[in-house]
Amino acid sequence: MSTTHSQVIDAIDVRVSSRSFTSDLIEDGIIHQLRQNIDAMSLLSGVNFTLLENHPEIFSHTVQNYGIFEGAAHVIVLSGDANDYESIEKAGFYGERLVLTATLMGLATCWVDNSIDMDLTASIAHIDPSHTVFAAIAVGYFHNQKDVLEQSFDERENYQREHRTSLPLSELSLSELSDDTPSWYRRAQQRLPLLTINSQFDCILMEIIP
Repeated sequence: MSTTHSQVIDAIDVRVSSRSFTSDLIEDGIIHQLRQNIDAMSLLSGVNFTLLENHPEIFSHTVQNYGIFEGAAHVIVLSGDANDYESIEKAGFYGERLVLTATLMGLATCWVDNSIDMDLTASIAHIDPSHTVFAAIAVGYFHNQKDVLEQSFDERENYQREHRTSLPLSELSLSELSDDTPSWYRRAQQRLPLLTINSQFDCILMEIIP
């Protein structure tokens, strides 16, 4: 699946984090596209992206304070050298790029950290002992997949805004616009008041690096 920069920006407007999934396997065509994008993100970032399919046991012992996952069975594992801080930063950026691409595929996603058993996850993914798991991304179909896909873009955009909060521009520490302000910065700032908190930072990042 080839995505344009504008499509990724559109994904920011509708993407919501989901902890409720169906237990269905992701269809082969979507898995193929997902793996292609995972390989691309791994190559671009130098971070190891590993897709684990049908491993619900990873989510069976979640930490209550972080929230429970329902029906989750598939996860993308991000790993690398724990002492390489640049890799940690790249894992966040390229991981979010992958999340937005998965959104365009009609998939539900949720970032996962220590709310699941990372040691078990690393073992199943056969992570090199010299590496560490930075984070993981739960991925799959929405628990109400049919309803989600039947919604228009505007309906999904409105749903996101109604269920998430936004920060005012004053709290984002953005500088004033001037004649020397780069075009990507102008585009990001124009969109920020309309977006949710996570999406605001997505927008800044995705405008910086196409």
